[in-house]
Amino acid sequence: MVIAISTYTCNKFKSDSQGKGDYISSLDDTITFLKSGVAQKPAVQVTKAAFEDIVNQNAILMAALKEAELKAKNVTSITTASSTISLPDPIIITLSGDSLPCPDFKPVPFRKDSIGAYSIAGVIMKTGIRLDTINFPDTLFIITGHKRHFFKKDEFVVTASHSNKYFKINGLHNLTVKDERKWWQGRAVPIIGAFIGGVYISRKIIK
Repeated sequence: MVIAISTYTCNKFKSDSQGKGDYISSLDDTITFLKSGVAQKPAVQVTKAAFEDIVNQNAILMAALKEAELKAKNVTSITTASSTISLPDPIIITLSGDSLPCPDFKPVPFRKDSIGAYSIAGVIMKTGIRLDTINFPDTLFIITGHKRHFFKKDEFVVTASHSNKYFKINGLHNLTVKDERKWWQGRAVPIIGAFIGGVYISRKIIK
């Protein structure tokens, strides 16, 4: 009995550690971009215990769950997608008049940074403004899980949030595909079949 419990505990610890290791390794995995430009990556499965450990050690994930009003133990999946909106080429904004009324005007470079929100850089010229870079970094969090309620049925919800305060979600839709298996496709059928087969073979042997 003690050996069985020890073996179970050891295997569970090994499974949780492997799950966390797989998750950490997946962060460096190469993203596959399909012909349509869609980014794709294999999903990593971890145990509930491993996921709770990952969340406790990651302040960003913890904040995302708090905003979603979900507890780690009730989460079924979490996806993070990092992206940046930027200019492919510089943009020149020409003044409505001919130019600034300064004959000895010299171009003035400028840069404005707001950590985690945006960065803008360019040059103020005599005839207008040239925008060299505009970057809006962002991480999208998509979390699915069960929202517990005291006096009504629990809800299966999907939440989405952006790390960049200037990004706003205007619409959110979710479909959950239900696996409608027939009664003979359930997990219990092979077990019952094996049991009946075992009884039949035993009787044959006894005879």
